[in-house]
Amino acid sequence: MAIDEEFSLVLKPFVKETVSALAEMAHLKAKPGVAFDDDILNFKFQGYAVCVVAKTSGSISGTVLMHHYTDTALAIGRNVASVMLGEPVTATKIDDEIGEALTEFANTVIGLATRWFHESKLKLEFSAPMFIWGADDLDHLLTGASKVLTIPIEVDGVGNFYLSYVVNATNKAKKGHSYA
Repeated sequence: MAIDEEFSLVLKPFVKETVSALAEMAHLKAKPGVAFDDDILNFKFQGYAVCVVAKTSGSISGTVLMHHYTDTALAIGRNVASVMLGEPVTATKIDDEIGEALTEFANTVIGLATRWFHESKLKLEFSAPMFIWGADDLDHLLTGASKVLTIPIEVDGVGNFYLSYVVNATNKAKKGHSYA
């Protein structure tokens, strides 16, 4: 199944701003991987420790997820917290400080990405990011979903994490239509 252009347009600014924010906020180099359609029936967050969520509404509705493996979340969170505090953060587990750093990182990405949406014909509104500690808290995000689009973000020396767009079943994609 091909990725519908309208839905992939939602992720493009997030990918660009995520890579940029990793460099600025965490001093980490990253690049996007190849986008793919996740199987909605098998889309599970098993193995992911944390997730930052922002819901979209407007011309397309769904949920943008930034989800990490535990080690990746910890490494990025430590780097973001270290840069924000101006001193090394050596946390060995995901705690409130790491959760706040990851949420601030995601909030920055959302803020930067939404500039693109304000300038485009793709009219979307975003909720503030929400930090989720475990997979058990994510089932409600798949209710009413029709597909999941995912782009891995490869972070040098750290590993991968994923940006996904859980698209609501109420959306109607128009093949070949561009909002840009």
